[in-house]
Amino acid sequence: QDFSVLTGPVASGRMVTQPSNVQVGMDVTPPISVEALDLGMNRVTSFNDTLTAVLLPLSAFSFTLSGASSASSAGLGSLPSLQISGQALHLMLSITLGSTG
Repeated sequence: QDFSVLTGPVASGRMVTQPSNVQVGMDVTPPISVEALDLGMNRVTSFNDTLTAVLLPLSAFSFTLSGASSASSAGLGSLPSLQISGQALHLMLSITLGSTG
């Protein structure tokens, strides 16, 4: 018998393609990809909002971030031109799904 899996609202995100070591001033390669998930860990294909990356410094250095926002489609988004400039040694990357106000 056939059945359908219904997705709920976005509850979390999961990195599909994780960042690698990055040289300052170069695009992050491969591009970071994130999917929007419901509580059952199903991709929410109705999610077509924005992905936004934020870097949290783990040491006191000066840096800037460009290409940190991109539209997603069908529950999957990527940041193809994410780039870090300046003096950044150790950073933590945080991705926000949806509008941040």
